[in-house]
Amino acid sequence: MSQPPTGGSTTAPNGAYSAIDYRWFDDRFAGLRERLLALEESLASLEQKAAENDEPRRPPETREYYSVPEFAGLVGRGEYTVREWCRMARVHAEKCDSGRGEAKSWKIPAGELQRYRDHGLLPATYLR
Repeated sequence: MSQPPTGGSTTAPNGAYSAIDYRWFDDRFAGLRERLLALEESLASLEQKAAENDEPRRPPETREYYSVPEFAGLVGRGEYTVREWCRMARVHAEKCDSGRGEAKSWKIPAGELQRYRDHGLLPATYLR
């Protein structure tokens, strides 16, 4: 078997001698390696949390209808805007007898909330 050449050569993993000394690489990048391992651990924990929360969260459909103020609060819009959407048929809505006096108020089916979140407003139909 031949002797290793002089000048700082090292033994490669397969047992052969290498003419290049890679120890400087390990010393120089040890800090980066530790940082990379910490980042990989953080990423693994985030992926695990994301996998646990992967189920879509939908509001329970225990109720049949939302009032205009409730729907407006859930979608982050004003009550006037939601009433206009109902009037212009931009969301599915029905009139009910719970308005003030002779006027009827709008009620919005519970399924419409998820439809709005998934697809947005219905196309505008102009009243003539």
